Amino acid sequence: MHRKRGLTITEIAISTAVIGTATVIAVPKFVHATKRAKEAALKFELKNFRKAVDQFYIDTGGYPSDIKDLLREQPPRQFWISSKQKPWTKSLEWHGPYMAYGEGQLVEPKDPVSDLPYLTKRADTGRLQIFSSAVGNDVDGKPFTGY
Repeated sequence: MHRKRGLTITEIAISTAVIGTATVIAVPKFVHATKRAKEAALKFELKNFRKAVDQFYIDTGGYPSDIKDLLREQPPRQFWISSKQKPWTKSLEWHGPYMAYGEGQLVEPKDPVSDLPYLTKRADTGRLQIFSSAVGNDVDGKPFTGY
Protein backbone atom coordinates (compact mmCIF):
# COMPACT_ATOMS: atom_id res chain seq x y z
CA MET A 1 0.00 0.00 0.00
CA HIS A 2 1.22 3.50 -0.84
CA ARG A 3 0.97 6.33 1.58
CA LYS A 4 -0.18 9.68 0.19
CA ARG A 5 2.23 12.55 0.61
CA GLY A 6 1.24 15.34 2.98
CA LEU A 7 0.86 16.11 6.64
CA THR A 8 -1.37 14.32 9.06
CA ILE A 9 -3.76 16.22 11.25
CA THR A 10 -1.52 15.44 14.25
CA GLU A 11 1.54 16.96 12.57
CA ILE A 12 -0.42 20.08 11.65
CA ALA A 13 -1.76 20.40 15.21
CA ILE A 14 1.72 20.07 16.72
CA SER A 15 3.20 22.60 14.28
CA THR A 16 0.40 25.06 15.00
CA ALA A 17 0.88 24.64 18.76
CA VAL A 18 4.63 25.28 18.50
CA ILE A 19 4.16 28.39 16.33
CA GLY A 20 1.39 29.68 18.61
CA THR A 21 3.52 29.24 21.73
CA ALA A 22 6.48 31.02 20.13
CA THR A 23 4.19 33.89 19.09
CA VAL A 24 2.71 34.23 22.58
CA ILE A 25 6.21 34.49 24.03
CA ALA A 26 7.76 36.79 21.41
CA VAL A 27 5.02 39.31 20.55
CA PRO A 28 4.78 41.05 23.96
CA LYS A 29 8.54 41.67 23.90
CA PHE A 30 8.28 43.42 20.54
CA VAL A 31 5.15 45.36 21.51
CA HIS A 32 7.05 47.05 24.36
CA ALA A 33 10.30 47.49 22.41
CA THR A 34 9.32 50.93 21.06
CA LYS A 35 8.15 52.10 24.49
CA ARG A 36 11.34 50.84 26.13
CA ALA A 37 13.46 52.60 23.50
CA LYS A 38 11.68 55.92 24.14
CA GLU A 39 12.05 55.45 27.90
CA ALA A 40 15.78 54.73 27.50
CA ALA A 41 16.15 57.86 25.34
CA LEU A 42 14.31 59.88 28.00
CA LYS A 43 16.62 58.67 30.78
CA PHE A 44 19.68 59.37 28.63
CA GLU A 45 18.56 62.89 27.69
CA LEU A 46 17.58 63.82 31.26
CA LYS A 47 20.96 62.63 32.50
CA ASN A 48 22.77 64.68 29.84
CA PHE A 49 20.68 67.82 30.41
CA ARG A 50 21.32 67.60 34.15
CA LYS A 51 25.06 67.17 33.57
CA ALA A 52 24.97 70.18 31.22
CA VAL A 53 23.32 72.28 33.97
CA ASP A 54 26.13 71.23 36.33
CA GLN A 55 28.80 72.09 33.76
CA PHE A 56 27.15 75.48 33.11
CA TYR A 57 27.38 76.14 36.86
CA ILE A 58 31.02 75.05 37.04
CA ASP A 59 31.92 77.39 34.18
CA THR A 60 29.82 80.42 35.17
CA GLY A 61 29.00 80.17 38.86
CA GLY A 62 25.30 80.36 37.96
CA TYR A 63 22.52 78.45 36.26
CA PRO A 64 20.88 78.78 32.86
CA SER A 65 17.63 80.76 32.62
CA ASP A 66 15.99 78.02 30.57
CA ILE A 67 16.81 74.76 28.86
CA LYS A 68 17.58 76.51 25.56
CA ASP A 69 20.53 78.29 27.20
CA LEU A 70 22.30 74.92 27.25
CA LEU A 71 21.99 74.72 23.45
CA ARG A 72 23.16 78.23 22.54
CA GLU A 73 26.30 78.95 20.53
CA GLN A 74 26.50 82.40 22.15
CA PRO A 75 26.11 83.29 25.83
CA PRO A 76 22.59 84.01 27.07
CA ARG A 77 21.52 87.52 28.03
CA GLN A 78 20.81 86.49 31.60
CA PHE A 79 21.51 83.64 33.98
CA TRP A 80 20.75 82.78 37.60
CA ILE A 81 23.08 83.27 40.53
CA SER A 82 21.62 82.15 43.84
CA SER A 83 17.93 82.97 43.59
CA LYS A 84 18.28 86.05 41.36
CA GLN A 85 18.53 86.52 37.64
CA LYS A 86 21.64 88.48 36.61
CA PRO A 87 22.74 89.92 33.26
CA TRP A 88 25.54 88.11 31.45
CA THR A 89 28.82 89.97 31.76
CA LYS A 90 31.65 89.99 29.26
CA SER A 91 34.07 89.03 32.01
CA LEU A 92 32.59 85.52 31.95
CA GLU A 93 34.01 83.15 29.37
CA TRP A 94 31.39 81.22 27.37
CA HIS A 95 32.08 77.52 26.81
CA GLY A 96 28.73 76.60 25.24
CA PRO A 97 26.85 75.01 23.76
CA TYR A 98 26.61 72.60 26.64
CA MET A 99 24.34 70.21 24.76
CA ALA A 100 23.84 69.23 21.13
CA TYR A 101 20.18 68.87 20.27
CA GLY A 102 18.13 69.29 17.10
CA GLU A 103 20.95 69.24 14.52
CA GLY A 104 22.45 72.57 15.58
CA GLN A 105 19.11 74.38 15.65
CA LEU A 106 17.89 76.18 18.73
CA VAL A 107 14.70 74.19 19.22
CA GLU A 108 12.67 73.46 22.33
CA PRO A 109 13.85 70.00 23.48
CA LYS A 110 11.03 67.49 23.66
CA ASP A 111 10.51 64.54 25.93
CA PRO A 112 10.77 61.41 23.71
CA VAL A 113 7.93 59.67 25.60
CA SER A 114 5.33 62.47 25.63
CA ASP A 115 6.63 64.42 22.60
CA LEU A 116 6.04 67.58 24.66
CA PRO A 117 8.67 70.04 25.96
CA TYR A 118 10.48 69.01 29.12
CA LEU A 119 9.21 70.45 32.38
CA THR A 120 11.54 72.78 34.25
CA LYS A 121 11.48 74.19 37.74
CA ARG A 122 13.75 76.64 39.52
CA ALA A 123 15.09 75.55 42.91
CA ASP A 124 15.56 78.04 45.76
CA THR A 125 19.28 78.08 44.90
CA GLY A 126 18.51 79.19 41.33
CA ARG A 127 19.34 75.76 39.93
CA LEU A 128 17.37 74.83 36.81
CA GLN A 129 15.77 71.43 37.34
CA ILE A 130 14.63 69.41 34.31
CA PHE A 131 11.92 66.74 34.42
CA SER A 132 9.95 64.49 32.09
CA SER A 133 6.63 65.82 30.84
CA ALA A 134 5.26 62.29 30.42
CA VAL A 135 2.39 61.24 32.67
CA GLY A 136 1.79 57.84 34.17
CA ASN A 137 4.25 54.99 34.48
CA ASP A 138 6.82 53.30 32.27
CA VAL A 139 6.48 49.68 31.12
CA ASP A 140 8.03 48.50 34.40
CA GLY A 141 5.49 50.48 36.46
CA LYS A 142 7.91 53.23 37.56
CA PRO A 143 6.37 56.74 37.44
CA PHE A 144 7.92 59.14 34.92
CA THR A 145 7.98 61.75 37.70
CA GLY A 146 10.73 59.64 39.31
CA TYR A 147 13.06 59.91 36.33
